[in-house]
Order: sequence, then structure tokens, then C-alpha cells
Amino acid sequence: LGGVEVRDGKLRASPVPFDKDGNQIKDAKRSHLVIWNKRIFPENLLIEYDMNPNSSPSGLTIIFFCATGKNGEDIFDLSLPIRMADYKTYHSGAIANYSDSYFSRNTEVESLTNRMRKNPGFKLVAEGKSLTTGVTDVTHHVRILKFGGHIEMEMDGKTLFKWEDDGKPLGAGRIGLRSMEGVSLITYDNFKVWEVKKK
Repeated sequence: LGGVEVRDGKLRASPVPFDKDGNQIKDAKRSHLVIWNKRIFPENLLIEYDMNPNSSPSGLTIIFFCATGKNGEDIFDLSLPIRMADYKTYHSGAIANYSDSYFSRNTEVESLTNRMRKNPGFKLVAEGKSLTTGVTDVTHHVRILKFGGHIEMEMDGKTLFKWEDDGKPLGAGRIGLRSMEGVSLITYDNFKVWEVKKK
């Protein structure tokens, strides 16, 4: 069911498993996957990390943040339904989160946009121009700021959108990195999260 490892200080996410030397098992069954950080992060936060799609010809990557059960449970609560990386269980199931799709090669339309949703419900709440078009063998710097209901999405030093959640903003929760089975390999590095407070 996909492969995840830390090698040379970087997190590697693959739609197929790795062998003991870190090589992808090419003839293995491909899988979507979600990697969850083991920490629960505060409701007001700044997230930064680097990602490289390693020349992936297709696929999609998403970040989930402020993720909990929709009734406040931890996402690993055994009372919640099994998800098995099935996308609808993350956006229209038993968990709440914000999600942002920032790299795509699934369709031409998807590849041109960066889309943020509030879940459950798969509600598109903000959209900006994608800055991950073009060649796919480069590293991108992702930056997300959330303070209360204010969310800003930044890619490679450029702000894509600013959005105000005028409903009930989501609070503390987990962060997850999702990649669809179409990607060839995603490498993550320099993952950092800060709590944000008013002066």
C-alpha cells in the first residue's frame, strides 16, 4: 500500500513500496497514501515545507491541516470509519479539515489552479493560480498561515490567496500529506510548524 521512508533526512512518499535499499518496487500495486504527523498542532499556526515531485507525469498532492473527527475526536480514534486513503472519506466522511491541492497533473484544468476546501463537505472556499506548473523536477516551498479564521496560502514566496472563514473556524488538529497513486515519487523536506500568537 505505497511506500514511506526517511532517507538522507528527507521524507519520501511513493505509490509503490520501497525495497530495503530504498528503491521503488516498480511492478508492485500502486496506491494513494496519506502521511499523518504524530503531533496535534495548535489552531493558530504557520506551516512551511519543501516538496519535490521528482518529474511525476501525473497525480495530485494535497495537504490536510486542523484535522480532527468532525465531533472533535482524534483522527486515529478507533470509533471512526476506516479510510484506507479513499479520498471521499477525507473530504465528505467522518473527519473535519482544511485541504489544499497545490500540485496536480491529473487534468489540465487542475494543474492550473490551487484549490482550498473546508471539510467535511468538499466545499471550495478559495482558489488561486497554480505556481507548480511547468517542469516537475524542481523543489517548491509551501507556506500556510492560519490565525483564527484567516488563512493565507503561499507558494515559492508568492501569495496565492487570502481567505476568511466566516463560519466556525477549525481548531487544533493534525497535519497530513496526501499523494495520489499517479505521482511517481514525492520528496518532502524542511517541514516546520510554528504556533502563532498575537503580540
